Amino acid sequence: RAANVGRKAPHPGQDMTRSPPVTDASTSTRHDQLLDVAARQLNARGMSQRTLADLAGSLGFTRNALYHYVKDFEDLLSQVYRRSCILLGERLDEAMSQRDPSDILRAFVSTALDGKRAEIAALNEYGLLRPDARAEVTTLYRGIEGRLAAVIADGVDARTFRPCDPALVARTILRIVYWVPLGTRRGLSMGPDERADAADLLNTLLNTGWAADRHAAIDPPTIDLSPLVVSTTDGFDQAALYEMKRESILSCASRMFNARGVDTTSLDELARVLGTTKPRLYIYVGDKATLVEECFARADRINRFLRQAARELPCTPMERVVALLRTSTTIRLGGILEPMRYAFTDDVRERIAPDLVRRRMKQMVESTSQLFAEGQAEHIIRPFDVERLRFLNLTAVGGIARPDPDDAAEIASDAAGMVEVMRIGLAAL
Repeated sequence: RAANVGRKAPHPGQDMTRSPPVTDASTSTRHDQLLDVAARQLNARGMSQRTLADLAGSLGFTRNALYHYVKDFEDLLSQVYRRSCILLGERLDEAMSQRDPSDILRAFVSTALDGKRAEIAALNEYGLLRPDARAEVTTLYRGIEGRLAAVIADGVDARTFRPCDPALVARTILRIVYWVPLGTRRGLSMGPDERADAADLLNTLLNTGWAADRHAAIDPPTIDLSPLVVSTTDGFDQAALYEMKRESILSCASRMFNARGVDTTSLDELARVLGTTKPRLYIYVGDKATLVEECFARADRINRFLRQAARELPCTPMERVVALLRTSTTIRLGGILEPMRYAFTDDVRERIAPDLVRRRMKQMVESTSQLFAEGQAEHIIRPFDVERLRFLNLTAVGGIARPDPDDAAEIASDAAGMVEVMRIGLAAL
């Protein structure tokens, strides 16, 4: 198989034309241009009730002219996501012109994040897709994941890469690649230079990882999450029961906002999923603006708890970092503790003061940089510019393909494997 690694294979959606660079609009169809502009807007601002109007304005279209291409915002989202997968598949095709698996991987990451090309849309609001559209996009995504996994497997066979789970590695790479364009939502400038920096750092970490000693054996303890779980054994404790119901609402709302966006998730839909009524939601969480703020505050509490709990673990500094990253990844892969993702999208700005959103973003970026800077001072993390980590998300678990939220063992295994990919990289040991 290693001898055939550079040979091109059919890719999902191969009936579509290759996307040109965004600077060469003359060779692109008007429909493609529309979807490329939509991808940039969705990455930067998320989906909202104004998306179609904003898109029409950006392109100089009337609303009626726009409806010639898309039927509604769900149709727009499915078309953008489908094109995103097709473009990514085509860029993997380009990378396959290389013969060595490590060169293919490096070329794929670089072309996928090339800021001079049509932007890849993050598959973020997948919860808004209709079932048939979600199945189609998931199939396209899985096709890319499978082909990338085959490249990783060829590298393992050729002993270019260390032994690993190729499917998990492919999934990790795609999750991080898809997350990079969302930097704009985190208040970052994500022009061509920043995307090139992101690609360079990701390629470096995929090669040799962030650990100073790639051979060090580790056995990180598990962070006890029970203090975050709101529960009671006293059925007559009304205050405790109230907090349990409130936490249940915040947990469900956080997951729905992550998968569907804030503006496009109504209180009526939340009430339906929870099996309650909108008036009862008001009793526990107030109006939608209050609910969004409470979901962010809940995410703050969870993130602060994890950082403090990791610092108090009785283990080596390396194991503390790994324990924190594993646990952060685990809760973001699904389950009741999944926190709402920090985002600076239009729908959030309308409900929460912009300075508060910016402060949260800044704290999130700085906490990661500080964590790795401290590790470098302790010589457990190899030297590199930790400020560039703001372009990546080492616990990136968004996207359309996720593990079964009820399978705790699968989630924990996925989380540990994803962290290990970035900790020691893929280069042969």
